Amino acid sequence: MTDPDSVFTSKVLQSMRPPMVCTCVQVSRQALVKAIQDGDRSFEELQKHTGCATGCGCCESSVRRLLSDEMNRQVSPTDEKQGRLF
Repeated sequence: MTDPDSVFTSKVLQSMRPPMVCTCVQVSRQALVKAIQDGDRSFEELQKHTGCATGCGCCESSVRRLLSDEMNRQVSPTDEKQGRLF
């Protein structure tokens, strides 16, 4: 028989984990965003520094989309006109 307290604790701990983008290598969205904020500017750099998409590769499109979204967030309206990133 399963202890109800341990089931509850397990569910709470699971809900506290950051969402994984790459489950093969256990790379979270938070880790990818941090790598981008720290200077990774390409999919290949993210692979090198985090290990994402080096297992089965199923997360590649999600990683690329996250990279694009984060890069777009880092462009200010005035810098965008001049084609510069902060």
